[in-house]
Amino acid sequence: MRLSPTQQLGEPISKFRFRYAAYSFKWAVAFAIPLLLLVSFQPNVLHSQVPLLIMGLYVGLPIGFGMAFLATIGFVIGGVFAHRLESSSSTHWLWPRVKFCLSVLFLAPFIVFALYWFVRGVMNFEVQAIARGGIWLITPQSAPLFFWVSLFCWAAFAFGIPVYLYRHGKRIFCSP
Repeated sequence: MRLSPTQQLGEPISKFRFRYAAYSFKWAVAFAIPLLLLVSFQPNVLHSQVPLLIMGLYVGLPIGFGMAFLATIGFVIGGVFAHRLESSSSTHWLWPRVKFCLSVLFLAPFIVFALYWFVRGVMNFEVQAIARGGIWLITPQSAPLFFWVSLFCWAAFAFGIPVYLYRHGKRIFCSP
């Protein structure tokens, strides 16, 4: 049994997103009412019969309300964009290109960072690796297997993401 809305056959994505926004708003209201009661009465946690329950409510209700509220905002914005895409053929043609350019701008720093550590690993035989206790510079002498696995991961990030972006861009920009 599914509680959330499902997209009906032939239903526009904008209408579905607006229905999902209404569903998320109902959850936000469902979390807001007990949260307002909890904040207005302010029960003392230390002198309560159920301190863990009250602490759980103090933590869980704001998190639930915040997530439901953010989902409502996200689905409303997504519904507006979807409605715009459904109503205009030029926007429908332009939107995948804009998404691709934004993803390139977002992933470019990651690619440069991974490329830097891969080149540094090949030239100086030291790579940055995340291990217990923090971030370490690993050399082949200190941990040979960990060094080569980390170097391979940096190479996969440095060369895999650009290959993916190239193929995705080629599919977007070279299609009619």
